[in-house]
Amino acid sequence: MPAEAWIGQREVPRAEALAAASRLLGEARLAVISGRYGDWRTAAAAARLARRLEAVVDHDQAGAALAELSVMRQGGWLVTTPLEAHAMADTVLTVGS
Repeated sequence: MPAEAWIGQREVPRAEALAAASRLLGEARLAVISGRYGDWRTAAAAARLARRLEAVVDHDQAGAALAELSVMRQGGWLVTTPLEAHAMADTVLTVGS
């Protein structure tokens, strides 16, 4: 049976790996939550975790979406997240709904 969890190159019990991951994420200044989210529940859990940690979410298949965003940015469209806008802007004006 394949191992469920590793720390470095060492196979460890799942509980030990979860505790280590929790500690590392808690100490992180800017974490990235990445992976392949197979369904909406997994994606929602990743988003909740990222929100709690003030982390970045990066889907491993985001290339197609980012390619479309690149085309829109070349046309002058600005895309940001609420967290990024809050961190970078001293004033934000929103017009419309």
